Amino acid sequence: RWGLEEDLGSAGDITSQAVIDPNRRTTAFVVVRQSGVVAGLPALGVLGSMTATVSLTPLQGDGPAERGMKIARAEGPTRDVLGLE
Repeated sequence: RWGLEEDLGSAGDITSQAVIDPNRRTTAFVVVRQSGVVAGLPALGVLGSMTATVSLTPLQGDGPAERGMKIARAEGPTRDVLGLE
C-alpha cells in the first residue's frame, strides 16, 4: 500500500497529470515474460479494491504459463491504470 501512496498520494501522480488527458481510458494486460508457474492471481482482488475506477480481471487461473500469455487485464482511466502498475 505504501507504494501506491508514494505514486498517487494526496496530490496524485504529477507526471501523469501533466502529460495524460484525464478522459483517456486504457486497457492493459499482464503478460508472462518467461514460462513458469503463476501463483497469486486471486490477490488481484486486493489490488483492485484500492481503486474503484480500474477493473482488474484474471484471464487465467494459477498454474503453468507460457511466455507471452496474457494472464490478467486492467481497464480504466489511463492515469489510474498506470498508478496501479
